Amino acid sequence: MRFSRKAIAIGSSWIAVATSANFLRVFSYSGLPLLVCSLEGDIVCMSGSQNQLLIAFHEGSPINGQPSSLVVFCFVFVFPGFAQFG
Repeated sequence: MRFSRKAIAIGSSWIAVATSANFLRVFSYSGLPLLVCSLEGDIVCMSGSQNQLLIAFHEGSPINGQPSSLVVFCFVFVFPGFAQFG
């Protein structure tokens, strides 16, 4: 199964990619995976700055082909070697 990129965000030493399969993947610039997790719904947007990543996604699965109207925001703090939800 192939995944496509839905959103990309860049910070001071990392890059984050949200995929069509609702995965969030954060990598260091050297390619080291710092975080791989599953989002609860479709990605809305992401923004990165320094060591912070803001993610907005729909909560839950689509109903009758329409995305959920509830949008969840979360912060991820990205440090050298690891990432942590805040």
